[in-house]
Amino acid sequence: MMKKRILAMLLLLSMVCLLFAACGSTAEPASAQQSAASEAAAAEEAETDGAAGTPETPETPDAPETDALSAEEAEGSDGEPLELVKPHVEHRASMPGAEKAELDFINTVSLPLTDGAELTMLTPAVNLMGDLANLGIENYNGFDYMKELEQRTGVHVETTEVNFFTASEQYNVIIASGDYPDLFKNIGTYYSTGLSGAMADEIIIDMTDDLEEFAPNYSYLIHSNPAETPYFLTDGMALQFMGTYDSFINNQGLVVRKDWLEDLGLSVPETYDELHDVLVAFKNEKGASTPIYMTNNCTITTLTEGYNVASYLASGVAAGPSGSVGLPYYVEDGVVKCSLIEDGFRDYLKMLNSWREEGLMDPDFISIEYDPFSSYLDGQITSDQMGVWPTSGEGVDKYTVPVTCMASPVQNKGDMQHLTEMTLAPADDITSISVSTGCEDPELAMQWMDYWYSEDGILLFNFGIEGVDFELDDEGTPLFTDAVLNNEFGLPVSQFMRCRCAFGTMPSLMLRYRTGYLNSDLVNEAWDVWTGNLDGTMAISSNVTMTTEQKEQEGRMASDILTYAGERVAQFAIGDADIDAEWDDFVEKLKSMNIEDCIALEQEAYDNAVG
Repeated sequence: MMKKRILAMLLLLSMVCLLFAACGSTAEPASAQQSAASEAAAAEEAETDGAAGTPETPETPDAPETDALSAEEAEGSDGEPLELVKPHVEHRASMPGAEKAELDFINTVSLPLTDGAELTMLTPAVNLMGDLANLGIENYNGFDYMKELEQRTGVHVETTEVNFFTASEQYNVIIASGDYPDLFKNIGTYYSTGLSGAMADEIIIDMTDDLEEFAPNYSYLIHSNPAETPYFLTDGMALQFMGTYDSFINNQGLVVRKDWLEDLGLSVPETYDELHDVLVAFKNEKGASTPIYMTNNCTITTLTEGYNVASYLASGVAAGPSGSVGLPYYVEDGVVKCSLIEDGFRDYLKMLNSWREEGLMDPDFISIEYDPFSSYLDGQITSDQMGVWPTSGEGVDKYTVPVTCMASPVQNKGDMQHLTEMTLAPADDITSISVSTGCEDPELAMQWMDYWYSEDGILLFNFGIEGVDFELDDEGTPLFTDAVLNNEFGLPVSQFMRCRCAFGTMPSLMLRYRTGYLNSDLVNEAWDVWTGNLDGTMAISSNVTMTTEQKEQEGRMASDILTYAGERVAQFAIGDADIDAEWDDFVEKLKSMNIEDCIALEQEAYDNAVG
């Protein structure tokens, strides 16, 4: 059963009102292996036949029950309310990773929702790749899980699907026509003024006051962890159904040569000082010419954050869709700060320069671009010249040399690392769905969306169709069937399930550990180790965003700041500038370039989002 956060029970007159909340980013490992596409048609037929025999949706309670207490039991001797009551939620399934989940769910649903109705939805088009592209699935209604959902709910969803690369243009053309679909997927990204603008322009509806009645599962889930609730709202309003993870996994981190540690009688380092000593030993005892990987970003995964400042990529180029970096903001006791003018970042750069001077990294690292698949990195590892480098859950068990995982380094043993973001609801959620003002039956639209957040909807979303794609074992744990594990394409489960369940295409509760039991021991070790000393208390969620006007203001100032900072940070790191003598001037220069005004804008955005 998922962990529960129990809120105080308040006594009002003779009625006891119970307020409750219960607890509960990363990618699943995947490596492409493809076989003949000629079996696709037969596979589709077999899956369709199997779907016909799916079990009926079990009867579920209308609402979670709570255990009642008398007024005397509810109140302590000092008159203060006691934290004695928690909602009683019956789960028929024991979800993988439930003990680590931070969001909880219920199963309030009465099916079918209607006796035959249609909703329309505007969405980016289906995009199956490789062998899956040959299955003949041309739109969402070609998926068996959508057919199963229609059978359960009585609602047919007719989609208008637009090209992903021109979606913004096509969305705005359709919106300009005034002929709105019932549902918009990801309108916050594609509409010119974002989600708030779509609300202000009366394109989508505010569902805040209607969630409890028409979307009780979603309402329960997003309020089950009060710390996460603000990130499901926009300006305090529920404007979309958002996809969210049930728990956090740090899928990136550092690895160390395990055999070298064992040969030298060394433990996995936890602090910067211990890491320094390990690198020195690798250099002196193992002949490593570049004991630790370093690039022109002047940092690698989780190396900076132990100094209690946000990481800054000095190259100005980041991985991911944006391809660029912004100012390294973070928050401390509610006050937004920027690493570039903080002493902690100075101290990190001094350490980096010292390590370079000791020969613990490539002396020319400032010319090395970060690339986890580069021949340079691979060559350094396989030629026994490197002992510490960053990797991901997908790559950690692919090396030809033995490795072990290392937590984010900190200054003192037992310290937590506060700067890795651990928000569960992705800011760039491409699956989010809003109800339009043109919808004639918004209540039905909310009910249909809400099914995805019920326990049975979560199972369908993550595991596909029961009896075809998964079965519940004696403990209630969903396990993929042989048809999935040994699918005809020879694909890893996470890839094959793209055509069998809605994971990543519709909003629901994404279970981080749904394929965890299929991982190698090293991958599961990596998830545990890389996540183990993080608490995220100083990280600013990516869901904290500036208004269009604020972004424009910041952009005019930040562009020059980032250019200047990138040059100077690199100089400090490699010793071309004396950090002790020149740091104060560097900070004053940034202040003269209005970096404090940029911080003030981020503070406004943070206060608006978090409250």
